[in-house]
Amino acid sequence: MQQSNPPLTTPVVLLVFNRPEMTRRIFQAVARVKPTELLIVADGPRPHHPADVENCEEVRAIVSQVTWDCDVKMNYADHNLGCKERVSSGISWAFSQVETAIILEDDCLPSVAFFFFCQELLDYYKDDDSVMHVGSGVRKYTTAANGYQVSRFPTVWGWATWRSAWQLYDLEMRDWPTQRLKYRFWKNNVVGLQAVVSWYRVFQKTYEDHITSWDYQWVFTCWKNNGVAILSNVPLVKNIGFSGAGTHTSNVPDYYDVQLSDLPQNVLDLSHPATVEWNKDYDKFLQFSIFSTSVFSKLKRVVTR
Repeated sequence: MQQSNPPLTTPVVLLVFNRPEMTRRIFQAVARVKPTELLIVADGPRPHHPADVENCEEVRAIVSQVTWDCDVKMNYADHNLGCKERVSSGISWAFSQVETAIILEDDCLPSVAFFFFCQELLDYYKDDDSVMHVGSGVRKYTTAANGYQVSRFPTVWGWATWRSAWQLYDLEMRDWPTQRLKYRFWKNNVVGLQAVVSWYRVFQKTYEDHITSWDYQWVFTCWKNNGVAILSNVPLVKNIGFSGAGTHTSNVPDYYDVQLSDLPQNVLDLSHPATVEWNKDYDKFLQFSIFSTSVFSKLKRVVTR
């Protein structure tokens, strides 16, 4: 007999904008697990983009179709704030309402297992301030699907955190000029000179607002506070946004080979380690198979623009 899923009592934050078809798929995935709390954050239409008005209205109509017993809260912008401001302010608003949250953007298609992975780990590590982030792995690491790794890389293609951790977030990275000079900052968070160079560059570009995103600031926040991320051994979410329509996603990266059929659907039978220890080998794997590529690709696009 198939294992039944427990109730999803952890609030879900859904970040949407102007992509109706993707939003419909994400919303259908959320509806499968019927969260008891749903917080919807929407950006407004961009000026000089006439299609945005209709698309934004359609997106908001899609996410309003909640047919299960659920406390729904909405935070809709009446004009366009952009990815950096809308996502960061939307998450901050969400954490003014709830203590914990599972966070999904409109191009991150989650499996059923993802929600309950986050829920279990949010509860398990709620009293451990060193754990600041729970997320889906972005590439298969081992054949042990039921496990997870302790990483310094808080991936954001499907993730979760606590209000106490998010309250440390600084969109403007005001401590960067000080932290970038500290040997311990780099020693505690990355392995190898190449990783130092690549992350120094991307943090500097973000600080100077040449990269108009919100997520590198979250990485910096976790690193500055010596926080770690818990990442699943296998992907639990598929990014479906590699269509050229997204702000920061265009072509599918060479490393990204996640298939929907590979995503675990049932609750994972997790075993927890006795202590939280950074897996440096895992982060070497992520750095050289994923982040070096993605960081330099993003910088190349910035320079080209």
